[in-house]
Amino acid sequence: MLDALLITGERLTKLVSLTVAGVHTEQYGSRNLPWDERVAEEVGRACSAPVIQEAGRYRWFALHARWFVHEKYYKRDLDNLRLKPVLDNLTVACFWPDDHVEHVRAIYNEACPAAPSESERLEIAVYGVL
Repeated sequence: MLDALLITGERLTKLVSLTVAGVHTEQYGSRNLPWDERVAEEVGRACSAPVIQEAGRYRWFALHARWFVHEKYYKRDLDNLRLKPVLDNLTVACFWPDDHVEHVRAIYNEACPAAPSESERLEIAVYGVL
């Protein structure tokens, strides 16, 4: 049973946040490419040199993903939404050395219903623990 979250009692510092327009469910082969490229662009935009330098001070990181989705679409299971390119692109940007559990200790993933008039999107916040 879950008694407490890993981050309970830790001092978290929000280091970076970004928003990716739309959402994407895991697909086979090159059908993931447009989403992966959009994620790479947003991570690149959010991870300037000062952000990367600041991130180097932290022992480990926690990532909070909020998927704003229209509930009526097929395959909107939370485990089908493609988060992997976010982690991979933060690694490529040198935000952290690797997305191994030594560095990324917590991923909080939640689905939030988007109003019909609202665009779907993924909002990411990354926190560091000294």
